[in-house]
Amino acid sequence: MTIICFGDSITYGNWDPKGGWVGRLRDYLDSKSLSAYSGEDLFSTYYNLTYNLGIPGDTSSGLLERFETELIPRYNPDEETIILFAIGINDSRFWKKANEFETELGIFQQNIWDLWEIAVKYSKDVAFIGLTPVDEERTDPLFWETDAVYKNEYIQKYDAIIKEFCESRQVPFIDIFGKMKNMDSKSLMEDGIHPNQEGYKVIEEIIRTDLLEGNE
Repeated sequence: MTIICFGDSITYGNWDPKGGWVGRLRDYLDSKSLSAYSGEDLFSTYYNLTYNLGIPGDTSSGLLERFETELIPRYNPDEETIILFAIGINDSRFWKKANEFETELGIFQQNIWDLWEIAVKYSKDVAFIGLTPVDEERTDPLFWETDAVYKNEYIQKYDAIIKEFCESRQVPFIDIFGKMKNMDSKSLMEDGIHPNQEGYKVIEEIIRTDLLEGNE
């Protein structure tokens, strides 16, 4: 099985020496492989590849430009392939001076559609990871870029577009925002936007439970 994860800095795992939720997911799968098999059987029977293709600062438009080019070298038609998209929080960024979002809602909606339409040419196993909440005390405005604003009400609008698309196409949607908002989400943040190690652990557990464990 190959899992290919596309997204932004939260996919990349900023500030986490364990590689964020993707690194933790890889660790889980690799550990399971090693505990179950050894030697030749490991490669032929229970071999997993987990790719992290998160780029800090990326948006849905940026991902759309690079997606297929980066997917093709990692795709093997003879293997089960799961494609995960975790994108959108940077699209929701609001620029005060320009009085506009990074990506208009209509463009974002089209980008999500286009990403899915390309992905299903390669695999029927495609899923979208929902967006994460922020600590607005540190993101409204963003303390290292005071013209930029990340607000939960904005993030939820983009998250809703992803969810509605997934429901319309019967594509798996992993709700992160809804589950994290019922926790002490501020304590799970490193810098207001990016999760800390405990936050990434929570995200990985949600993804693994919702997407993988029921299918193992």
